[in-house]
Amino acid sequence: MSTVNSAKASAKKGMTPLNKVLAIIAVAMAAMTAVFGALAGLRFYQARQMNAEAERVTAQANSIRVSSWCAKVTPDNVPRIDEIYGEYRAFEQEMRDAVDAECPGRVNAAYMVSTYRAAEMFTASIECKTIKDNTAVSCTGTVTTKTEKVPSLANYSNTTVKLSLEVSTSQNFTIPEHSTPDVVTVTVPPSGSTTVEFEASYDSAWGDFYKVPVTSFFPND
Repeated sequence: MSTVNSAKASAKKGMTPLNKVLAIIAVAMAAMTAVFGALAGLRFYQARQMNAEAERVTAQANSIRVSSWCAKVTPDNVPRIDEIYGEYRAFEQEMRDAVDAECPGRVNAAYMVSTYRAAEMFTASIECKTIKDNTAVSCTGTVTTKTEKVPSLANYSNTTVKLSLEVSTSQNFTIPEHSTPDVVTVTVPPSGSTTVEFEASYDSAWGDFYKVPVTSFFPND
């Protein structure tokens, strides 16, 4: 009987030294696992934050590029419109879509100005006569949108049109003796026609033949 009681008492004693070591290792590994898990979670969160910030910065930069392009499409930049429209065409599709959404009227204006010559869009019917002892000319007439082009401009508030005055000694106008660029600027309404009246300097040595061509246009949204 004494032998059996002794065995039971021994079984009830605490863990062996080996079991204690194993238990400590297990606890340490669990703690390390928890720490690594927390670090992984933190790194994932930081990565998400960095990606979100990168996306925000990219979106902001793209927004600035879009607004900057739209701001370039103005009457003053007509001489550069081919270059400006070329920038638009070089944009990636997503950027073009963003520009189309922000300033569709200016995209279409840039397209028309870079595609069509002013003479293809408008007709100028101008008559001039000499005044002030033949030192100036007085000109009056109309500027009219060509009928087939009216729908293209009907959605704009108006169109800025510039004309020049050319004078020559020959009716052929191969090389005008004198040219006054941008002699007058007129605003053509959506209806497609407006009157024009202006004066310009003149010298009889330039010749007796003249014409007043339309040289540039810009649809205003």
